[in-house]
Amino acid sequence: MGAADIPGDKSISHRALMLGGLAVGETRITGLLEGEDVHATAAALRALGVTVVREAPGSWTVCLSRHSAASAATVSSSVSPSRDMTVHSADTDTLRAAVSSAV
Repeated sequence: MGAADIPGDKSISHRALMLGGLAVGETRITGLLEGEDVHATAAALRALGVTVVREAPGSWTVCLSRHSAASAATVSSSVSPSRDMTVHSADTDTLRAAVSSAV
C-alpha cells in the first residue's frame, strides 16, 4: 500500500478522484475540495461504473471494482490494492511527484 500526501486545490481534487477511478481497488481521499464541479466529476465517475462515496466533508472513498476493470483489461483476482491521498494546495508537479512515489 502506498500513501501520498498530495498538496492540492480544486484541480488537484478533480485529479485525485480521477486517479482513484482509474486504479483497481480502493482509494481513500482526504482534504478534497468540495465544489459543484468536483461533485460533477464524482457523478461522472459513478456513471462510468466507479463507486464514489463521500464518507465525511472532504473525505471520500473511490473504488473501481475488479468487474469494471476486467471489462477493460485482465486483472488478477489476488490483487486488492488500497491507497490514501490527502489533498492540499500545490501545483501539478507536486501531484506527479507524490503519486509517483506512492506507486
